[in-house]
Formats: sequence, structure tokens, C-alpha cells
Amino acid sequence: MEYAIELKGISKSFGPVAANKNINLSLAKGEILALLGENGSGKTTLLQSIIYGAVTQYKPSDVNIYILDFSSRTMSVFASMPHIGGVCFDGEDDKLSDTFELFANELAERKKKFASMGIASFKEYVQFSDDTPAMLMILDNFTAFYENYDKFDDDLAVITREGVSYGIYTIITANVSGDLRSRLRQNFNCGIALQMPDRFEYEAVTGERTEIIPEGRTPGRGLIKAPVSVKFQAALAVKETDGLSQAQSIKKSLSCVNVESGSKGAKKLGQVLDSLPIKELLEEVRDYPENKFAVGKTMDGETVLTLDMDNEYCVSIVGLGKTGKTNLIKAFALEAIQKKDDIILFDGKSEELKEFAKTAKIKNYITDAAGLFKIMQDDIVPKFGERNGIVNEARDAGRNVADSLKDQRRIVILINDYVSFIETVYSDEYDMNAFFETALEKGRDHKIQFVAAMTNDDVSDCARYQVSRQFTSMESGVNLGGMFDQQNVLHWEMSSADAVRELPAGFGYALTEDGAVARMLTPLV
Repeated sequence: MEYAIELKGISKSFGPVAANKNINLSLAKGEILALLGENGSGKTTLLQSIIYGAVTQYKPSDVNIYILDFSSRTMSVFASMPHIGGVCFDGEDDKLSDTFELFANELAERKKKFASMGIASFKEYVQFSDDTPAMLMILDNFTAFYENYDKFDDDLAVITREGVSYGIYTIITANVSGDLRSRLRQNFNCGIALQMPDRFEYEAVTGERTEIIPEGRTPGRGLIKAPVSVKFQAALAVKETDGLSQAQSIKKSLSCVNVESGSKGAKKLGQVLDSLPIKELLEEVRDYPENKFAVGKTMDGETVLTLDMDNEYCVSIVGLGKTGKTNLIKAFALEAIQKKDDIILFDGKSEELKEFAKTAKIKNYITDAAGLFKIMQDDIVPKFGERNGIVNEARDAGRNVADSLKDQRRIVILINDYVSFIETVYSDEYDMNAFFETALEKGRDHKIQFVAAMTNDDVSDCARYQVSRQFTSMESGVNLGGMFDQQNVLHWEMSSADAVRELPAGFGYALTEDGAVARMLTPLV
């Protein structure tokens, strides 16, 4: 048997009586644990022993632990350890949301990673790589949690049902098995029962008939299935120091633990990026490949989120009003300038970006049909025609199209006023719609990209136009301001809590290179 977490040699004595001697507790790959018992039965104490054993026997790069403490509120003694990503308490709504978002995103990312490698389980993956730690969510007192946070019921059910195959494990405590919702209870395949009211409750936890009933009312005493039901006595994590509680004694002991230097720890909750100046981002991505355009950074500030423009054609910046869409258009422009790309900026009659275009020295700044027609006739049409020959020749010869276009400068067409652009394309005065319809149908891979800021109302207003339908059907881009469920352009898998969450201006969602949804902060221009 292989284990995700295995604690060995736990011993505890009460005076001359050895309650535990060299006890081993293991969480096998593929197991999730329900720890049930009455109030005061020792559930939290056992959790403390499990966590203490994990952080003292494993490297932070091997196991990452996130604790939802709805019981004693003493689990914060572990917060300083690099293995611990966060400790959440009742009332910390944002932190709880961040925890479930982190687990949902990690599960989605691991699914894609494993699938791309043809791997079906975490057990197989760790035979090839040690770059992915086991993740453990510990929820102490499910009943109290569920009273105020039943909105996470779906997320918790998915994590407990699907996470085990991807190295994501769960330990949940409750008083009796009936406290757990049926669809959650059926996901647990390992149980420990402490001081249950009767034999039937012990059997409900261990999953088998038993005649063994722990005697007395000693805290921490119960049954564990290993592999048959046996009596069990939970141990204290450390010997209590005179004058200190168990939690204080744990904290004192942990201060003496030496953690391997250079070992990457858990992603910490609450460490969020609150500002991202465009100059800092541009400097960070200066040496990125020409086709990689940065749209922002993940909330922990660790990862730059990019679009591979060689694989994009029409990029939608979708969000409600005043969510930072125009700011991101400006960021795209400045990054394109840094890459020495050609820029065409359509601003519409509002001329919102007139001063920006002047300062940034953007030559092709367009606000009306005449300007768009001229740039189409003088620049866009000839470039499409020239590159069409290169693309077709490369395809016929079986060569890489992007390599064949490496000497061509990328053309980035930025659209700040989406409705005005679409209506201008279909202007009665100029015959432009046929070209743009053909270009969006056949122009992919020509090193020419469209990037447009839009609201969902803009998309609805323009639905009768073929160019708009073609543009949004590519389902590529970023979401700003959250409220993801209120737009119909991007179709990504995310938790129900994330889908309805409203975010401040400049914050939003984008895809990682592995295709997982990540919350991000866009650069401020």
C-alpha cells in the first residue's frame, strides 16, 4: 500500500500507562477521512496530532495543508509553518472563498496536466515527477461550517468525490455520520469513530459490523478500521509544557522545528497582489517570446498570465461597465509597442483614447468609417493578401506557419468601442463588411490579431451582424470585474461561487497555460 500521508511511531503515555506506543496513522492514496465523535471526544486533538506529524515528517514541497477551523479556533498555531497555506475561521468569507477557489483551480489544472501525460492518478504521476505536492483540506466541525456556508456544498462535494485521484485529500470532523449530507458522506472511504453514542454509530463510521465497543469515556478513544475495526486511542501531538495549553505547547515545539531550506511551501491565502504598474509588468516580460502577450498576474503575484497570440485571432475583453477594459486595451498597446508590432487603434467617436494614442505615438488612430476604410484599403487588405500566400505555401509544404511568418511584423488591431466598430464595418457609406467577414472566416494564422473591449450588452446589441457573431464565437479572451455568469462569450469551467462573484475594476479571470481558470489583476496604465 502506498500512502499520501503516513505518520509513524506516535506514542503517548499517561503516567506509567502507555496509551499509544509506536502507533502508525496513514492516509492512503485514494482515501478521504471522516473523523466523527461527540463534543469533547478528542476530534480536534487528533487533528492536531495529524497536522503536527505531517509538518514535522514531510517537506513543505511534499504536502500542503489548508485548515478550516470551525471548532476550537486553536489551529492558528500551525499557520507559520510553510506547509500550511492558510487557517480559516467562521466569518472569514473572502478567505473561505479563496480556499475553495484554490482547490477548484488546482483540481482543474491537475486534471488537464494528468490527461496530457496520459496519467490516470496521482499515484502514477509521482512516479514521473515530484513537482506536485499532496494537498490536504481539513474541515473541523462540519455542522458549524454548513450552517453559514452551505453555498460551498457543491464545491466540497466535487473536491471529496474527484480530488483523491489527483492528490487532493480531505479530512472532515462531525458529531455523527448523519450530520454529513448523504452525497458528501458517500465520498468517504475511511473513518475514525470517537466516543459514539451506540454501536450502530460506530458501525456507520467504520462501515462494518462490530462487537467491539470502546469502554469508558476517555477523550480520544474509539474505533478505527485498520483494516478491521480495532480500538484506538488518539495521542497528544506534544507533551504539554507546565503552564501552557496543548495549543501553546504545539506552537512552542514548532518554533524549534528545522524546515529544509529552499523547499517550496504551500501557496499562502491572503497574500494577494493589490497593484500592478504597467512598467513593472513590461519589464518582467521584456524577454518573453514575441508571441506571448501578458494580460496580468495571478493574485499571489507568482505567475504572469499570457495569451499565445500565434494561437489567437479574436480576443474578447469582456466585462461590465467600468471594470478596466479600456485600461487593458492601453496595456495591450504598450506591450505591442515594446515588441515593435504594428498597432491599429479604433476608438470610435468618443475619442476616449485620443490623448493616450498621441502620447504613445500610435500612428493609426481611428475614430470613424472613413479612417477605418482607409486603413483597411491601404494596409490591412494588402497585408492579408501578402501573408495569405506565405500561409498557403507553408501549409502545402507541411511547414510551421508561425515559423514561415517570423519575418513579418505582427499587426494588432485594438478596438476600444466595440459597438461603434461593428456598426462602422456595416456602414452604408463604405463597403467593408464583405472583407471583414471573409477575414474573420479565413484570416487566422496570418499574424494579425483583433483585441476588443466589450460588455455583454454590446454583444447582444451586435448579434445581428455576422462579424460580431464570428468574433465572439472564438470564445477567447479575459473576463474583468467578475460576474462571469452574466456574460455569454467565454465558456470556462469554474465553481458556482466564482461564477457569481463580483470583482473590483482591474481584477478578473484568465486561463493559465494548462487551461485552468485563474483570478488575476491586470496592469494599471
